Amino acid sequence: MTSIKIKSIKVEKVMSVYSGRPGCCCGCRGKHTDASWAPVKHEERGRKVNDRTVRLIVSKINLLLRAHEVNENPNASLEVEASAGHVAVMIPGRWYIAYFA
Repeated sequence: MTSIKIKSIKVEKVMSVYSGRPGCCCGCRGKHTDASWAPVKHEERGRKVNDRTVRLIVSKINLLLRAHEVNENPNASLEVEASAGHVAVMIPGRWYIAYFA
């Protein structure tokens, strides 16, 4: 995967988020939440639509991205993965992922 440098993400570009324990991102170890502005919502699959949760997860991701950028976070286990479709920040015990359209 090509490494993409990213400093922050805009909440209005995010269609859904995931917050959960490391491992699988299917929803068995965490929760997917869709934004109300997302063109497709997945409530029928057990996913909730909650803008507050989306904003909260994006804020956490941006905070961790800023800490990673200026090396304020002494935690060497912080990993950032970015592609055209998502940004993931992985810390021990928790993964935060923002998915774009």
